[in-house]
Amino acid sequence: MIINIILLCALFGAKKKTKNPYTPAILLGVIKAVIYLVFSKNILVSLVMGSAFAIFAAAFVYFLKRLDQPKAGEPEKPVRVRSADDKMEFQWEYIPLTILLLILIGGEWLLA
Repeated sequence: MIINIILLCALFGAKKKTKNPYTPAILLGVIKAVIYLVFSKNILVSLVMGSAFAIFAAAFVYFLKRLDQPKAGEPEKPVRVRSADDKMEFQWEYIPLTILLLILIGGEWLLA
């Protein structure tokens, strides 16, 4: 689980540095595939699990990008610090983001 958290932090860092935000998600899947190959010695299992983690990470990046986009007809707001009086509105992207975060961090627990 600690390796998953470290890989997820690396995904956030690499997402900001690369032009294509999906490249780190694919890299996360490759790293997970190598880890599974080392421990399970089964190529099929490592390919399936690496692909699954790459898809989950790419979906996570997709929903993060959707949160950053301004709504239709709304001008881009400058970045500012929120005060206690500002209300944050709920966006539906929070639900899949939460589910994907749980899968990316504790995905191996689902297999046990």
